[in-house]
Amino acid sequence: MSNRTEITAIILAAGSSSRMGEDDKLMMMIDNKPLLHRTVKNVCASDISKCIVVVRSGIEKYRALLVGFDVEIICATEAYKGMSASMKAGVNAAGEDAGGYLICLADMPDLTPNHINEILSTHQTGKIVRPKTDDGRYGHPVLFDQCYYSELKNMSGDEGARALIKSEQENVIELEMDDAILIDLDTPEAWASWTGGAKLKC
Repeated sequence: MSNRTEITAIILAAGSSSRMGEDDKLMMMIDNKPLLHRTVKNVCASDISKCIVVVRSGIEKYRALLVGFDVEIICATEAYKGMSASMKAGVNAAGEDAGGYLICLADMPDLTPNHINEILSTHQTGKIVRPKTDDGRYGHPVLFDQCYYSELKNMSGDEGARALIKSEQENVIELEMDDAILIDLDTPEAWASWTGGAKLKC
C-alpha cells in the first residue's frame, strides 16, 4: 500500500549565499555530491506527492545538477526581495489544489526521508506542523495545510512565514524532533562546525 500524501514539497534554493562569501553553498560537496543534490534526493525519497525546487533566475547549473529527479524547477525572479518571494513562487507553482505545502530549506544536510515522513504523518486539516527540539528551538521543514494557500501566496519580506505562524498559533502542531531540523549550512563557520573543521570544497 502506498504511503504517498497529497503534500507538495517546496525546496527554497533561491538565496544569494551571501553569508558564505564567494562560495555557493548549494554546490559544496558532501559525500561527493553537491548539497542541493543531497537535499533533493532526500525529499524525493519521502512520501511527498510532488517536489518543486525554487532557484534564482539564470542559474542553469542547478537545472543540470538535478537532471533525473522528478522535480519541477522554477525561477523566483524576485528572490532579491527575500525568502517570502521564493515561498510565494513555489506556492503559486504548487497551486491551490495541493493538499498542503512542505516548506524546505535547501541547505539542511542532516534531514532524512524519515524526518520528512514524520512531519507528513502529522498533517491535519487546517493545521500547521512546526518541528522543534526538546529544548524548544524551532526548525524546518514546516508543513502548511492547503487552507493557508492564500496567506502563503500573499506574503512579503524576508521572514518567510513567521508572521503567519504567529498569527495562527492556536492551529500550530509542535512536533518534537532531533537537532537535524536546526542544522543549516549558510556560513563558513556552520560548514566548518558540521564537517568538524574540514575545508570548504566546491
